[in-house]
Order: sequence, then C-alpha cells, then structure tokens
Amino acid sequence: MSAQRHTPGPWAVSDHRTVIADAADRIATKMGIVAELYSWMGCDEADANAVLIANAPRMLIALKTIRAEIESAIEDDPAVIGDPAMTRECHRIADEAICEAEGRS
Repeated sequence: MSAQRHTPGPWAVSDHRTVIADAADRIATKMGIVAELYSWMGCDEADANAVLIANAPRMLIALKTIRAEIESAIEDDPAVIGDPAMTRECHRIADEAICEAEGRS
C-alpha cells in the first residue's frame, strides 16, 4: 500500500458542521480543519455528511482489516471462504475502494 497522503485520523465533528483532526490542541485552535460542510438540502443533511466524513479514517482502517482477513483466509484455507467467486468480488471491491480512498487508481 502507498504512503498515507490524507490528514491522519481520528477525525471528529466540531462546532457548526466542521470536521477536524481529533487532537485537543487542534480543536482549540481550529488548525486541523479537514472539511466544512454546507448543503442546499438543509442542516440535517449537512450534519449527517459531517458525521460520515468524520468517520472516514476509521472506515478505511476497517476495510483494510477486512480485506487482510479475506486474503489470509484465502491463503490459509480456501475451503472456509464459502463462494470463491463472491469472495474474489468482495476482495476486488475492497481493493478498489481502498485505492480510491488513498488517491490511487
């Protein structure tokens, strides 16, 4: 995998739909702003988007962990993976999502 290019997590939702790098000194100074959210569909949508974005680093870690477990299961005992075609497809989807999240194509 490539080196991380995004702001390191964890991230958190700060005041008024602002996603920040979750460190006490950054929260106080707002120096770690990752994103500020706006929406033409209303405040509820912007609030939900802020929560989703703030959880992106955790979801990327979870996806990488799941992908590694699939790969390990395939290597250790292919019989435990169930439907091999579905497992390969899940593996492909995970790879694609990880590449997109890391800015690789």
